Amino acid sequence: MECKLRNECKGRETVNETVNKMQTLQITKIFRSWKDKQGKPYMTKDGREYERLAIKTREYGDAWMSGFGNRVNSNWREGDAVEVNVDRVQKDGKEYLNFSMPNIWDTVHQLEARIGALEEAVLTPKAPKVDKEDGIRPEDVPF
Repeated sequence: MECKLRNECKGRETVNETVNKMQTLQITKIFRSWKDKQGKPYMTKDGREYERLAIKTREYGDAWMSGFGNRVNSNWREGDAVEVNVDRVQKDGKEYLNFSMPNIWDTVHQLEARIGALEEAVLTPKAPKVDKEDGIRPEDVPF
């Protein structure tokens, strides 16, 4: 059964809320683990091992955020500014924060929007400024 927003999933009430797409956060603490408290490796449903990554950030204070380790975030250190998606999850009466790496298409769309805004600012002709005090217009200037 797939979890949907504000749906029950496997008998437990799960509410997911995307806080904000692609936030830039500064890491204040970081914790990596490959094994649970009993020393068993973390395993996906299909039997692959994975790394659990938890971070605290300046923007969210003492709240831990959980996510997965990968080659992109393997070099993260305390003090680094990182871009992540943040989700607020309520499960079994508790609230959790999860983070995930931005999708490549999210990054592409954000860059396209920035490029579009820059192109518009640079390429859009602006009306000439007329100095009303002396009555000289730019087209009256011989050079």
